[in-house]
Amino acid sequence: MATQTLINPFSMRCGTAVPAELYVSRPVEEATITERVLGSYFNNLSIVGLPKTGKSTIVSHCIIEKAEQLAKDKTIVVYYQMGSTRSSLDFYKKVAKKFDGRFSLNYPDDQKYNSFAHPLVEEIRKTDCIEDITELLEDYFRRGRHIGYKHILVLDEFDHAHDIFTFEDFQFLREISYMPKDKICLVTCSRKPLNDIEKKHQMINCPFSLRLSRHVQLVCMRNRM
Repeated sequence: MATQTLINPFSMRCGTAVPAELYVSRPVEEATITERVLGSYFNNLSIVGLPKTGKSTIVSHCIIEKAEQLAKDKTIVVYYQMGSTRSSLDFYKKVAKKFDGRFSLNYPDDQKYNSFAHPLVEEIRKTDCIEDITELLEDYFRRGRHIGYKHILVLDEFDHAHDIFTFEDFQFLREISYMPKDKICLVTCSRKPLNDIEKKHQMINCPFSLRLSRHVQLVCMRNRM
C-alpha cells in the first residue's frame, strides 16, 4: 500500500516565510494583525511562537506582501532581520538606510521629504555616536509623520535583541513607538515573550514590553487539528 508524505509548510524553513502558494490561512490571527497594525489603531504588535510556527510567514502575508498597496496611502513598511545584526549601531544605520531606500523607491519626487530625509540619513551614515544617531533617527520619523507618512518597522527574530541592545536601546524603541502624533508602528516576531527578551535591561516603571503588550501567540498548525 502506497503511503503519502504530508508536508507541514510551516516546518519547511526556520526564520523565513514559506512561498505564497503553500500559505495556510489563519483567519483569527490575520484579523488581529490587520486590525491592530493596518487599521485605524496603527498600533504596535508582538508575534510570539516557537520555531517553525509560522511567525515570519504570517507577518509576510499580512504586512510585507501589502507594502506596495500600503505605499499608495503613504504608509512605508520596512522588514528587518535581527539575526543579521552585529550591534545596535549596525541596527540603527541599516534601519535608516532601509527606510530611505523605500521612500526613494516609492516617492522619488516628494520634495518635502527629500529636503530633510537624505541629509539626515547621510549624517547617520557618517557618525558612530549612538546618542547622535538616535536623535537623528527620531527627527527623521517625526518629520515624516508631520508631512503625512506612516512608518511600520517589522523586526523579525527579535530574540537577538537580548544580546545586542542596551537599556538605552529598548528605551529608544519605546519612545519612538509611543507618542500618538509622532510614533512609528513596531511589529516584533520572536520565540520568547518581550518581557523575557528585555529582562536584563528592564525598566522598573514602564518596560518596552508594555508598549507592545498586545501579542499574537502562534502554535504549530498540527496542534490545532
